[in-house]
Amino acid sequence: NQLITEDHIDELASLLNDPHPQIRVQVREWLLIASKTDELLPSVILAMQAAIVSDQWRMQEQAMHIAVALDQKQVAVDIVKLLRSKRNEVIATSGWALRRLAATDVLAPILEYCTSLKTAFESEQLDDDTRFAVNEQVAHLFQMFGQMKYEESMPLMHRFIRKNALVRYRVRASAVWAAGL
Repeated sequence: NQLITEDHIDELASLLNDPHPQIRVQVREWLLIASKTDELLPSVILAMQAAIVSDQWRMQEQAMHIAVALDQKQVAVDIVKLLRSKRNEVIATSGWALRRLAATDVLAPILEYCTSLKTAFESEQLDDDTRFAVNEQVAHLFQMFGQMKYEESMPLMHRFIRKNALVRYRVRASAVWAAGL
């Protein structure tokens, strides 16, 4: 990592898919350190963009962390596509990343996505394998709507504010918080 050059960024970025979480996180940190130099920043951004659109969930997860750290709002469109991932790590991280990036150009598709889930939430029809991650994801997205004062989301927020024993506390609390903002 001390000898990182432009030629080594892609090789290093390939390790974002390592099966060991500690290695993935360490590689992410090295790429972020490399991005602090003007000559390596464009290569790190290109590697991050490629990782987000890859079919490797580990790379996608780590690349979203890099995108947030570097405030790369242009990848928000690609992250919206990851909202429907089958991997819990990507599901939850995509909501977090979109909230942190706060890109206005993806608000409408995110609202459409959240609206498509309302029936599943209200009748407890979420997939058992992804229920926790989807709850976490939607809580982040609702918080994003509040932070960005996205008025178009208010009818959906009001629907989730109503007491419903099947809607998880974190999602309802996020809707209340967002509407309050």
